[in-house]
Amino acid sequence: MRWPRTNTRRPLWGLRLLAYALLTCLSAAGVPASQAIAADSATADTVKSKPPGTAEEAAELSASRGNLIGHGGPVKAVATDPAQKLALSGSFDYAMMVWDLSDIDKPKELLRLDEHDGAVNATAFVPGTRLALAAGDDAALTVWNLDGGKREHRFDGHTAKIVDIAVSDDGTWAATASWDRSARLWNLKDRMPGPVLGMHEGPVNAVAFSADGR
Repeated sequence: MRWPRTNTRRPLWGLRLLAYALLTCLSAAGVPASQAIAADSATADTVKSKPPGTAEEAAELSASRGNLIGHGGPVKAVATDPAQKLALSGSFDYAMMVWDLSDIDKPKELLRLDEHDGAVNATAFVPGTRLALAAGDDAALTVWNLDGGKREHRFDGHTAKIVDIAVSDDGTWAATASWDRSARLWNLKDRMPGPVLGMHEGPVNAVAFSADGR
């Protein structure tokens, strides 16, 4: 069953990653949070000291700083990889987008991956690889290669929407939480389904791996 699509191309919604992606990436680069906060104030002073052409231009510059604009619906998921300076965003517009955060003031859209059959509710990076995961209302877990934006695999098995993804530290396993009252494991190396963790009395909204991956 295919779900009705929304307009996937109109850049109506922005996503501001100040509290998470900005501080996470700056922290990974060795910049203290206090300095990051101070930088915002310093930038504001710089804008004031260099008069823009119009008041509208100044307002637009301030509003767009650090925004990720491109989705055509509400953003439902965010994941970051500080080492690669990348972010993923999933949206009600059926797309997952990949963003370059090398310049946190001017993030760039790298990829728009919209071969999903429903809203994207969860996104995740696979550690040590150039792979990313997306899952959502289509009840599928999709594996994407970020080098070229090709879909490498689609895992099917859930019978209701997926709302969360977790990945083991070694990148071997993914876990998904679904409203079909189950969590499932997926082997990312062999591209095979793993154990099904059922017997829940209601929707499963979150999953996580223990520190030792077991």
